[in-house]
Amino acid sequence: MLEPVRTDGEERIDPRTGTIVAIANPVAGAASKLDLPALEARLRDTLGERFDRMEVAPPDAIAATMKALLASAPAALLVIGGDGTARAAAKAVMAGGGATAIIPLPAGTMNILPRLVFGHADLNRAVDELADLAPDTLPAGMVGGEPFFLSAAFGFAASLARLREALRPPRVWPDVAAAAGACARASLHSLRGGPHYTLDGGRWRRAHTLVVAVGSVARVAAPDDAAPPAEAFEVAALHLRSAVDALRAGGVALTSDWRKSRHLRIANASEVGIRMRSHRPMIVLDGEPVRVARMDQITFVPDAVPILAPASRLAPRAAHA
Repeated sequence: MLEPVRTDGEERIDPRTGTIVAIANPVAGAASKLDLPALEARLRDTLGERFDRMEVAPPDAIAATMKALLASAPAALLVIGGDGTARAAAKAVMAGGGATAIIPLPAGTMNILPRLVFGHADLNRAVDELADLAPDTLPAGMVGGEPFFLSAAFGFAASLARLREALRPPRVWPDVAAAAGACARASLHSLRGGPHYTLDGGRWRRAHTLVVAVGSVARVAAPDDAAPPAEAFEVAALHLRSAVDALRAGGVALTSDWRKSRHLRIANASEVGIRMRSHRPMIVLDGEPVRVARMDQITFVPDAVPILAPASRLAPRAAHA
């Protein structure tokens, strides 16, 4: 079972002075174009004796490699990859009791989580800022035993994410065709009956697509902005009744702010009830398709995982508090 960061006064390694290890996903976005040995040498120059080692692991070996790195109880884990790699690292830390801070470097495609931490997506600048980091925590949502730190999407969005993954190189065209077919079927199914949800124990509603954002949708859409700590979810539910509604909603998304669609309902909640027809539905967590066990609740965890962030990034938040 995953647990949030412990705050009961238990003695822990100071993440600002302890050992730092790193893991790199060589096929993630910008990381696939990096000279990883040169980056490792630069990390060693920047962090000095604190830096232990960097492991390079493809997606199918990331979980096992992270577990091995965390077994040595480092103070911090540098993550060189995208949002999916960063989520995997945070999940591994939570599974181990939350004793290690994560530092997600912007080396993926969207880099939303690193941008929340650093305030930008410049890898070289982020490496320079490693010399002056301060401890903080990230909030999260939990659904079906899985954490998410940006957003969770249910309904048609999951099929779109699966198609996006199939289109990534190296493309396997039978997989692309299967994903495209599943996407078309999901669109029809979602019009007949997408996810059902309830906010903070209110009445049940049905949506074509449901997005549950940690903090707010704006926090995910504009992660570079210094925002106050997230304290609840913002839930965006798209309610469509026909294919015509779908076309209209798509037109709004293409020509203006999708949040202005008249088919969209946005509300805040600290707990979301969720029902889906599938016993093992495919959902999207932090932009990655994930198949989860049957679920009935999405809960907010304020201090889910420790992080290290630039001290300058935390100053505006401290002033806001």
